[in-house]
Amino acid sequence: MACSPVDFEGRLATLEAEEVRRKAKLDTLEHQITSAELRVKHAKALAKYHECNALVAGIEAEVVLQRAGCFQEISEHTECVATNEKNRSNATAAGCVLGIGFAVLTGGAAAPIALAGCAGGAVVVHATRTKCGDVPRCAAQLNSMERVVLTRLGLAAIPTCTEPPEPERVDPPKPREVAAPTVVRPAPVERRTICTDQRVAWVEFVVPARKADGRSWDARGGVPDLRYTIYIEGQKLYESPVHETLEWRHQPQAEVRVAPQQQLSIQLLDSDQQSSETIAVFRSIIPADTSEALDVSAGAATARIKLECIEG
Repeated sequence: MACSPVDFEGRLATLEAEEVRRKAKLDTLEHQITSAELRVKHAKALAKYHECNALVAGIEAEVVLQRAGCFQEISEHTECVATNEKNRSNATAAGCVLGIGFAVLTGGAAAPIALAGCAGGAVVVHATRTKCGDVPRCAAQLNSMERVVLTRLGLAAIPTCTEPPEPERVDPPKPREVAAPTVVRPAPVERRTICTDQRVAWVEFVVPARKADGRSWDARGGVPDLRYTIYIEGQKLYESPVHETLEWRHQPQAEVRVAPQQQLSIQLLDSDQQSSETIAVFRSIIPADTSEALDVSAGAATARIKLECIEG
């Protein structure tokens, strides 16, 4: 079945609307993908920011721990020194007292012994001080403990952490305009003429310039002398006059009545004075609809037959 113009235009409008909807869906998907990519990028930057903050906090904590440990060492050393100083004082005093007392009892003869007693107390103190060791080395690094920790971590300075801005907002795509379906009004349909009583209104012939074997239609090389005869169900109803031409439209000079489903035959001749030669025989079944002319071909020749409905 053939598609009418209305069906075709309707299908075309449907396809165009579907294409617009498809493009709108793609626009939405692209917007969602772009927004997701921006969110992922922001999340990565935010993770790096928090990682930076954690590193800074770790460095600061390490500096505090190192300083606390250093203060602990300094405190222990100070305590040791204080104890030694106390022992030195007590030992020196005791040695001197014993030496002096012995010198008094000996009437001064033991004065050197008194000096030795004082010196002996000092020696005891010196031996005790060797247990405390030197002042802890970290004491000289207290003011630069941060630099020490950074050097140990392979850093030149404490990192600067910058919080990333919020991801930029991507506006959703503007909705595409869906064109309103084109309203196609059907073309006016020519009224179909259905009837049971008809007549041949006219016939039209077109023949080739030469015969099938390539020869001219007559000895002088002219066009054929056309004449046709109409047969209905094998009965001869009309014979036309002769007309010299290659294309001929002619109205029968007598009424040739036909009915649907009858067989119509038209014999086309090249009829000159000496003889007649059949050019073609056109055959067709009479239709009930007379709105269109009948197109019939026979070899290289063609014929058109127009029927009219006889009313009343």
